[in-house]
Amino acid sequence: MTPTKSNKIAGVTFINEGSISVGKNVVFGYNCVVDGDLGNISFEDNVNIGHNCIVQSKKGKILIRENTAIGNNSLIKANDGNITLLNNSIIGDSCIIDATGGEITIGQRTKIDDHSRLYSENGKIVIGDDAKIDPDNEIHGKGTVSFGDRCHLWSGSYINAFQNPFDFDYRVSIGQKCVIAGRGNLSVGKLTMIGGQTYVVTETHGYENPFISFRDQDFETKGTAIGEDVWIAAACRIIDGVNIGKRALIGMGTIITKDVPEYMLALGTNQHHIKFINDRRDDFIYNLEKQLVNEKSNTAPYLNSIMGFDITEEALKEIESYLIDTKNYSIDQIETLRRYFTKALK
Repeated sequence: MTPTKSNKIAGVTFINEGSISVGKNVVFGYNCVVDGDLGNISFEDNVNIGHNCIVQSKKGKILIRENTAIGNNSLIKANDGNITLLNNSIIGDSCIIDATGGEITIGQRTKIDDHSRLYSENGKIVIGDDAKIDPDNEIHGKGTVSFGDRCHLWSGSYINAFQNPFDFDYRVSIGQKCVIAGRGNLSVGKLTMIGGQTYVVTETHGYENPFISFRDQDFETKGTAIGEDVWIAAACRIIDGVNIGKRALIGMGTIITKDVPEYMLALGTNQHHIKFINDRRDDFIYNLEKQLVNEKSNTAPYLNSIMGFDITEEALKEIESYLIDTKNYSIDQIETLRRYFTKALK
């Protein structure tokens, strides 16, 4: 056990049944306990641990990188598991990070807000870089729960992968008070938005045997897949076994009981497939290429009226990516495109 000098340590108890290494300039709040019983704890430089926290490791490992802040009254516990908090992440007040028998990894510059709870329970919870977990969320990882970079989980949601993996890709947004749970696997594509108070259930309870109560019958799981850039409006219900194609739009309150094709608008309690939402990208590129040839105008108002939306730096990056991936644009062509849009960028 090697706690180094700090500008503030008050009421801290160190119990060394493995090894504890605390980096320089750590600020411990009052009445903290760092246990380390039969495991390893390593705090690197400039970690700030709030009042009345407990950091405990029963045969597990806890590594907290430099400049990470842990709020008041939070508990970090790694019984037979591993917890890794990478550089410059923030854990809010009264949080619980519990890797009992599993692993929790929190990426760089990620913020876990007040009163959120993460329980690995023999699986893994992996949160990428620059993600944001708002207050009062609860995440269980009996199966692996993985959030990509820049994901955002709004407040008050409950996510529980009872058995198989849940995978939320890059920049997935999950609204307030959602319930996403079940034994089946779930994948959610990048850029997808899930509206508040939506339920995604990845299992179905058996009912066929009339001599056994519903409670005691087996579960059936098929797995659920939601494509990239899907917009699921508030208060939807999505059952196990369905696939929602990319860029589909699910209207508020819709109950999804069957597959939704890509670019489809689905509405209502009977999941009416109303119409296809045209993939306007090819039409957009056609108009764009005409303008590149004619060079009629490169002023912002003109371009925005032709394209139908405001040209921003992020939109331009997506256009460039689309042209490279699907139209095989060269670097020289992309540079020409960027020069053309220079005056239109906001």
